[in-house]
Amino acid sequence: MVVTNAKLTIGKKAASVTAADSKIYGENDPMLTDTVSGTVGSNAINYMLTRSEGENVGEYVITVSLGDNPKYDVTVDGGAFTITAKTVTIKANDQRKTVCAVDPELTYSVEGLAEGDTLTGALTREAGEDMGTYSITQGTLAASGNYVIIFTGATFTICENKVETDVNIDEDAPEMKIENISEEAAGALLTEEEKEAFKKGEEVKIYLEVIAVDQEIVPKTGKEEVEKTAKKSGMKVGMYIDMSLLKQVGSNDAVAIHDTDGNMVKVTITVPENLRNTNPNIKRTFYVVRVHDGKTEILGQSTGDSVSFETDKYSTYSLTYKDVNESSLIWLRIVIAVVIVAAAGVGVFFFIKKKIVCPPFKYSVLQIT
Repeated sequence: MVVTNAKLTIGKKAASVTAADSKIYGENDPMLTDTVSGTVGSNAINYMLTRSEGENVGEYVITVSLGDNPKYDVTVDGGAFTITAKTVTIKANDQRKTVCAVDPELTYSVEGLAEGDTLTGALTREAGEDMGTYSITQGTLAASGNYVIIFTGATFTICENKVETDVNIDEDAPEMKIENISEEAAGALLTEEEKEAFKKGEEVKIYLEVIAVDQEIVPKTGKEEVEKTAKKSGMKVGMYIDMSLLKQVGSNDAVAIHDTDGNMVKVTITVPENLRNTNPNIKRTFYVVRVHDGKTEILGQSTGDSVSFETDKYSTYSLTYKDVNESSLIWLRIVIAVVIVAAAGVGVFFFIKKKIVCPPFKYSVLQIT
């Protein structure tokens, strides 16, 4: 047997590295990923990935730099690193103004802008100056090409320059309504800042808050003053009421007004059923008594089922009443009438005795003894 020595040549194995990745604009770069194929077992390919510089939306080249790979014949496909557009959300804010007023600035909220980026341009609204509603649109408001905009419009309202009035009534309090809150009257209750907001269309609400107050918790001083006034006038206290006047401008918190400085507000109270008179022989008159800063005043009276009065001060009030027996009055009137008639009769008798005399006779026409 003849033995011939030979060489076994082990060639490099074919392998490949393919790279591709992406991110959304504004995010940090991820660790570049790739796909390696053709290796055996735990063998690894020696290489490094880098990408070309740039942070705007677009595609950037990924470079695969090979190291020493003695066992592999490596082919590379650098592929692309893609930066996609970021979504930015813009939401227009509702706006309003009064007729003939200057348009307020159209504003919006924005979410999704990367740090340091800004929008350009401005919102616009549908043309028109009559009372009504108009659409607020995107107009020229824009972001760079690195963004996709999702826009939500809003409503622009042109309204009448009007003050809204209302009454908030506790379930145990009597029904009420208020009047005389005109624009001029409301203006006297507003600060300069609130007046400007009103001119721009902010809603102004003036409302009365009415709460029935148990006699046991009425402040002692006020209660004593009311009872003293009622007793002096022959009245009875029907109920106590706490009346507060409040103002609210736009979405601001309501603010209590204790004194409107001579700007009178007309208030009408409906008498509760339990205080109304059901006896036909009794005439009941209702009164409204106010206690403010220790001073008691009777503001209104009525024999009907409601009492109206004007006030510029807001604190504790009471609904009082006085009863008069009509049958007693009838008898009193009869007695007075009889007295008047009797007195008139005596006068006639004296008149006749003094003035009517018949000369031919010796006696009077009417003898009075």
